[in-house]
Amino acid sequence: MMSNAQETLNFNGRELYAITADSSVLAATQLMKEKGIGAVPVAEGSSQLDGVLSEQHCAHAQILKGLALDSTHVAEIIAGDVATLVDKCMCLMRHDRDRRQ
Repeated sequence: MMSNAQETLNFNGRELYAITADSSVLAATQLMKEKGIGAVPVAEGSSQLDGVLSEQHCAHAQILKGLALDSTHVAEIIAGDVATLVDKCMCLMRHDRDRRQ
């Protein structure tokens, strides 16, 4: 069983790009543009996913909220509480266990 996102992506032959919550939104948008991706995981280290930042989050921060992308931290605008494969598996296992008791 694969235990983290990096192992999952390595299994699929892809490279994982991530940023930290204290990165600037500008740095995140530059990474997404450079790598041709529309969203990037936000993580401290390789084991804990804190959220996901998308191009749409960045656009809303700048256009609708008037935030400066170079001085706004990713933590201020990310979508947190991300459902992961592990979360989904645990939910299914709990449901199956409850059904059998």
